[in-house]
Amino acid sequence: ALIRYGEFEKITCIQEAMQYQETMIRRMVRSLSKSNSINTSIDFVSEFRLANGQEDPEIDILHNVGSEFVPHLYFREMISKRSFPITYTIHGASYPQYIENFYLMKLLLPFRSYDSLICTSISVKRAVQYMLDSISESLYAAGQAQLRYTGRLDVLPLGIDTSFFKPIDQAKARSQFGFDKDAFIMLWIGRFSAYDKADLFPLLTVLKRLIQKNPRIKPM
Repeated sequence: ALIRYGEFEKITCIQEAMQYQETMIRRMVRSLSKSNSINTSIDFVSEFRLANGQEDPEIDILHNVGSEFVPHLYFREMISKRSFPITYTIHGASYPQYIENFYLMKLLLPFRSYDSLICTSISVKRAVQYMLDSISESLYAAGQAQLRYTGRLDVLPLGIDTSFFKPIDQAKARSQFGFDKDAFIMLWIGRFSAYDKADLFPLLTVLKRLIQKNPRIKPM
């Protein structure tokens, strides 16, 4: 997405050489370059050469497409001679193992005021902030430890390619899927799991409210 939709002069991908991801990225870049869809140059840097201090590329922002941040902080604080923001993304905030390997580490490691955790929704941001505050308060109550997350929490919703995902004629869509023209339709995109997501109660609450506000709804 950064390559296809971004407007960067250069993107440096940090990974070990000759991996599957590198092959796919190079193939996509060649395809987009032929159609003049991008003007971004792509470079690849070995993570092992970075870890050994053999390379120290000019970095404006070091971004991880997932929620990993420990290696990036280590590289900036212990190896690189440069100072740059670190950004990373979180999609879910409720896994039990996050308490130790995510939230607690965010309180212990040297984040800076310009580092940012990208939350994909306001709800995710609230959940993350709640967990950080709760753990901080628990640590203070247990041993007077004053630990706070010093980075940022920014909200950037997931993007949508509107050239591919776009509205179509509703009457045609209803006919295609066999729905009556006046049927009341609700669509759920998600999963139900006792372990991670999603909580069924909010969905049932919304369903009840919609039925109460629309007494003419006919069950299908």
